[in-house]
Amino acid sequence: MERWQAYFTGDPNENDNLTMEISCDKEIMAIVRRRAAALDVDFYPVSSPVSIPLEWLLDKLQVARHDLLKEGVADTVRELHLT
Repeated sequence: MERWQAYFTGDPNENDNLTMEISCDKEIMAIVRRRAAALDVDFYPVSSPVSIPLEWLLDKLQVARHDLLKEGVADTVRELHLT
């Protein structure tokens, strides 16, 4: 069974701006970034199709929307695991 994770981290290429990395079995599949007043999700190419549990993804994107769009976000790293 695939193990999906989402966690907040600082992007060293973007002045340590807070991002959410989405990974499967420890391979980063996507990154959620704040750009201006909106969020973008960048998906990385993979060798075969990936099936992401929709309810899990929606939940994590809601968390990202809440935490990445608010002003003055703390530089803490939180792990959010699929349950």
